[in-house]
Amino acid sequence: MEEREISLIDLLVEVLLHWRMFIVWMAVGAILLGAFSYVRSGSTIQQTQAETEKMEQAPEEWLTEEEMRNAKYVAAYENAYLSKVAYFAEASFMKIDANHINRGEVIIVIEAQDHQVSCDIEKAYEGIVQGGEFITKVSEDVGMKLSGINETVLFNRLTVEGNATAETENASCFKIVVINNDEEKCQAMLESVLALLKEKQSDVESALGEHELIVVNKSFGVVADTVVADKQQKVLSDIASMKKTLSDEKEKLSDVERQYYKLLIGEVEAEEEERTVPEAPPAPGISVKYILLGAVMAAFFYAFVLFMIYIFTAKIRSTDNLQELYNIPQLGLIPADKNRKNIFGFVDRWILSLRNHNKRQFTAEEALKLASVAIKMSAGKETLNEICLVGCGLKERSLDVCEKMKTQLEEENIQVHILNNVLYDAQAMGELEKTKGAVLVEGAGATLYQEIAEELKILNRQEIKVLGGILVE
Repeated sequence: MEEREISLIDLLVEVLLHWRMFIVWMAVGAILLGAFSYVRSGSTIQQTQAETEKMEQAPEEWLTEEEMRNAKYVAAYENAYLSKVAYFAEASFMKIDANHINRGEVIIVIEAQDHQVSCDIEKAYEGIVQGGEFITKVSEDVGMKLSGINETVLFNRLTVEGNATAETENASCFKIVVINNDEEKCQAMLESVLALLKEKQSDVESALGEHELIVVNKSFGVVADTVVADKQQKVLSDIASMKKTLSDEKEKLSDVERQYYKLLIGEVEAEEEERTVPEAPPAPGISVKYILLGAVMAAFFYAFVLFMIYIFTAKIRSTDNLQELYNIPQLGLIPADKNRKNIFGFVDRWILSLRNHNKRQFTAEEALKLASVAIKMSAGKETLNEICLVGCGLKERSLDVCEKMKTQLEEENIQVHILNNVLYDAQAMGELEKTKGAVLVEGAGATLYQEIAEELKILNRQEIKVLGGILVE
């Protein structure tokens, strides 16, 4: 017996022909993993509820002081980190291009009754420029966010140099600088500053005395400022450093510390939102992901089982070639009865068409007649008028095929004997002594490869001419 080769197309067809069982296995796999996901979901919900009930107790009952301190530190550090990130995203100062800054300047001189009063007035205006009311007004006038406005408006005191006169001795001056990415907003900011100073002048006069605000210079231009670039870069570096530190600190937290940390974050979020009515505990659910996973895993497992059966099967298949395996002519292949009606049988026929592509297909009756003619021709060449149809483990269909061939051959004056189980039936083996020619008739999926080899050995020992073989599906 020669080594048999594995056909990938035949393997694929054999696997696909079990598509009905694939559906069953996939359904079983989906049900099993769906049930597992349901049980797992219920267990998770119970565990979550237990942890929630535990966390609803006072933290002192399930945390030490050190654990509480560690969790509070991480929560506070995270708030600081988020504030820094929000500042970077929203602050107008961080959006300025340090290489192209629209800069507006105005120099204002304060004239009062004496120099000390003018200095006090100057300090008052400095407080106004740096106050919250000023930032809010500029934000409303220009349409900018509050974050970072105080960094785009700078107040600088100036000294009066040179020969002092009676007028300059009682005066002081300061400079206000505004910066922005947009030229129009820069001008609007400067005008808003001047308008607020004029508006607040009466309040300052009532508190510190009469004085004059004289604008001696106002200018606009585009500049580059490395100081702005350095400040922006420092904010980015701080964010990166804080992010890494926060991640490291979270990793250091124990399980109970991490639960308390989450509780702290939840409390912070709850202060910003309205309290809602607590919902009913969630019911266990079935995960669609687990259902699909179960179906796929079951399909792969069943395909693997079919693959192993195909590889290690010891029984002859209808796709085997007797000439290649045993060096005997293959006189015919009797196909299965196609008149049987199965549910969705058209699917089976389509799958089988993959195996029989570009091959002429015959009905069982046509194949039977062709096989009978082939036997007659082989017997005629050997001048034999009597032959045996030899098989091993022939079932009902195979025996029926043998009877039909016997009838057709006897009409051609060829006497036929049917010998079944010659390896295991002493009487059938004894009848071989009288015959000179034999044809092997084997059932696909029923006869073992080794049984065919043993039959050929017996026939060769008895010097019986083997005319060929026929496979019956």
